[in-house]
Amino acid sequence: MAAALAGLAGAGAALGAAACGGNDEIPGTFTTNLPGPITQVSASTTASTASRAPSATATGTTGTGTTTGSTTTGESGPGGAGDEQGTRVPAIFSLKAGRLTPPNIGIPTFIAAQVTVTSTDARAHTVVVKVGKGYTFSVSPRGSGTTRVPGQKAGKFQVLVDGKPAGSLTWGTEPGP
Repeated sequence: MAAALAGLAGAGAALGAAACGGNDEIPGTFTTNLPGPITQVSASTTASTASRAPSATATGTTGTGTTTGSTTTGESGPGGAGDEQGTRVPAIFSLKAGRLTPPNIGIPTFIAAQVTVTSTDARAHTVVVKVGKGYTFSVSPRGSGTTRVPGQKAGKFQVLVDGKPAGSLTWGTEPGP
């Protein structure tokens, strides 16, 4: 029974690897992180037979315990150092006649906000998000400006337009207006 299940698992993994595209080679051995008997499954499918149903052969039980896979992760693996974007919530305001719409935007606690202000006015504006020392950016006439504000603990923070309160950001709520 275990050999049959291992064969099915190997066939599914081989089929999944073939269907994913990318590299045309299918690994010769599949390893799981499931507790129990350690079973090694070898795929007998090559790239030229990927269009047919793959077959797999169980090579038998080699012991008991937990198997561990070996993959490269973290900063040295794919998507490693330097490609972090960080989680952030868009906080998009419209500016008309010195007022921001919506007047308040909610952001989950400790999640960064990508604050964007789009103006319909014919003049430039300076926007300050009053978090810490403040995050200042410019909005061009009939244009937009943006800044990224790091995540905060729960609280309400003013957004100033040309030095006057015009809206707010509230951390500790569901995202949105």
